[in-house]
Amino acid sequence: MRLFIIFLLAVTLIPAMAPAASSQVPAVLPQASTASLQASAATPQAPATNVKEEINAALGLPARPAANSGGCPEPPKKPAADKNTKKVVHRSRAVKNREHEPLLGERLTISQVLKLLKTTKNFAGKNLSGLKLTGLDLSKCNFKGADLSGAELKRANFMEANLETADLSGADMEMTDLRLTGMKGARLENARLDGSIWPDKRICAKNSIGLCRESAETSVSQ
Repeated sequence: MRLFIIFLLAVTLIPAMAPAASSQVPAVLPQASTASLQASAATPQAPATNVKEEINAALGLPARPAANSGGCPEPPKKPAADKNTKKVVHRSRAVKNREHEPLLGERLTISQVLKLLKTTKNFAGKNLSGLKLTGLDLSKCNFKGADLSGAELKRANFMEANLETADLSGADMEMTDLRLTGMKGARLENARLDGSIWPDKRICAKNSIGLCRESAETSVSQ
């Protein structure tokens, strides 16, 4: 009987206490929410963007790019070499090399003559017609079959050179040194030989045109 009375009291008292407890909870919650709002209002908010970004945005300027991981800008890449450029370089080198190897029958330039004098000294079959070679040291050079027609050869040194079958017609050979020079088959038509020293060491007299006229000074020592 006692248990039944206790059960009835519990059933009647518990529902009556529940509304009272629920009514006290909202009183605490509004206080907590008000405090959080006051705290958030007191804390200053960080700006979303800095001043420079705001100015750039207002002026319509692009945003500043982000720095790379290394902190330094990447160096610009060199453009790849063009194949056509390489071909042009090779052609220019080939043109320069042509100065050492002129075409057959092409007249040499003074620069080509000087380069050959420093290297092979081989002028066999070359065209040197009309060139001004005054006073040059042409000793021990090979002029076999070369074209020296009309060239200016005053005071040039041909000592021990090879002038066999060379064309010297019309050349000015005044006072040239021809000692020990091979001249077999050389053409001397209208060549001026005044004062030249002949291969046999004779000195050519004045008005020696096309041939060496013997002068009072018949010979010179070697």
